[in-house]
Amino acid sequence: MEQLQKYRNIIDKLDSEIIILIAKRIGIAKKIARFKQNHKISRLDKKRFREILKSRSEQAQLNKIDPKLIKNIFKQIHQFVLNIKL
Repeated sequence: MEQLQKYRNIIDKLDSEIIILIAKRIGIAKKIARFKQNHKISRLDKKRFREILKSRSEQAQLNKIDPKLIKNIFKQIHQFVLNIKL
């Protein structure tokens, strides 16, 4: 049981790191959104988003992660950022 708790502690630490990274990513995405707003550029760049999904899916495959999982995560983050009111 001690080993199980060690694994759980590692998972908890990794989850915290993931959350911090997502927060940083959202912060940068907000800056991009403000820049686009100030320069009258559409917030939605479909080409860029397709590129992101493709490259992140490729990264997932290299790391033996189901690309669908990664695509879903990035779609959720992208939608969240698009819905943020500036």
